[in-house]
Amino acid sequence: MTISASEANRIVSLYDPLHSDFAASARLSDAPPLLAHYTSVQVAEQIIKNEEIWFSHPFYMNDLEELRYGMNVGIQHLPSYVQAAAETPDRQRKLLDAFNHYIGHMNETTLVNTYVLCLSEHERADTDGVLSMGRSYASQGHGVALIFDGAKIPHQKPQAPLWIGKVKYCTPDGRVKLLQDKLADWARITAEQKLADDQLYLAAYGAFYFIKAFALITKHVGFREENEWRIIYVPELDPNGLLTSQFGYFVSPRGAEPKLKLKIAPVQNYDGTGFRLSLANLFHSALLGPSISSPLAKEAFRRLLRSTSLKEFEDQVHASTIPLRPTVG
Repeated sequence: MTISASEANRIVSLYDPLHSDFAASARLSDAPPLLAHYTSVQVAEQIIKNEEIWFSHPFYMNDLEELRYGMNVGIQHLPSYVQAAAETPDRQRKLLDAFNHYIGHMNETTLVNTYVLCLSEHERADTDGVLSMGRSYASQGHGVALIFDGAKIPHQKPQAPLWIGKVKYCTPDGRVKLLQDKLADWARITAEQKLADDQLYLAAYGAFYFIKAFALITKHVGFREENEWRIIYVPELDPNGLLTSQFGYFVSPRGAEPKLKLKIAPVQNYDGTGFRLSLANLFHSALLGPSISSPLAKEAFRRLLRSTSLKEFEDQVHASTIPLRPTVG
C-alpha cells in the first residue's frame, strides 16, 4: 500500500518530541542571548567581506568524540529497544534493516556534508571574552570573537535546512541515560502506533534522526564552560540541495578542510515571507584578543569594518583586557 506524503510526515512527526528538548527556539524567543563565534582574524575577514558564515565538519572540532560517540552508542543500544517496539522477530528485523539503511546512507553520502557552526553564549556586559575560548578557537588568543544577536536569528520558520540547538553537557553515564530514556520513548510510540509493516521504515527514520541529533548536540561535561549553541546543517533536511552550491573548503595548518560557506544574502525566501537576512541584521560587535588587543590592532579591525556592510559597527569593536602573554611562532 502506497502511503501519502502527508501521512508519512504525520508519522515521522510523532517522534519530534525525542529531539525537541535539544531545540533552542524557546530560548531565542523568550530570552535571546548574544552568541560569540571565536575564530582567527583571517577567517573573520573572509566572513565579513564575503558576507558568509563558515560551518565546519564535526570531525575537525576539538572534541575527539564529536558525532562518533553519540552515533556509536546509539547504534549499540537501539536493538534492545526494537524488541519492545515490535512484537514479532520479522517486524523487528524490518525495523533494524531500515535503520541500518539510514546509517549506511549517512556513512556513504551525507556524513561528509554534515556541518556545524559553533557559538558561545556571551554575557552582554562582557568586553573581555572567555579566555579558554580565545585560546582554543581563536588562534591561541590572537583571534577575534564575532558576536551575533540571538534575537535576530530566524527560528520559528527556518530560512534554510538548518537546525538550532543548545548543547547539553553530561557525564558519560548521563549521556547514556539520556539516550536510553529517549529510546524507551521511541519504542513506546512505535508500539502504540501499530504501524503497518511497510510503514516501519518511518519509525526507523525517527530513531535515526533522534540518534544523530543526540550525537550532534550532547558533549562531555568537561566542555561545559564553552556554553555552546549550535546551528547545524542537516543534509537529510535538504533533499532539494538548496545549499549544496555553497559547499567549499578552507586550507588550514591541518590541510584542506570541507566547509559550508553559507551566503547570508540568499537566505531570504525559503519560508515564503520575503524576509531578508543580512550579516548586518545579525551582527552585534567584535572582540579582539586578548593577545592582539593593542590600539593599532583595534584600529585596523575598525578599518576592515568600514570597507564592508558592517561599517556602522566600527564603534562596537572591543579589545580584551585579559593580560595573556602572546605566544611566538
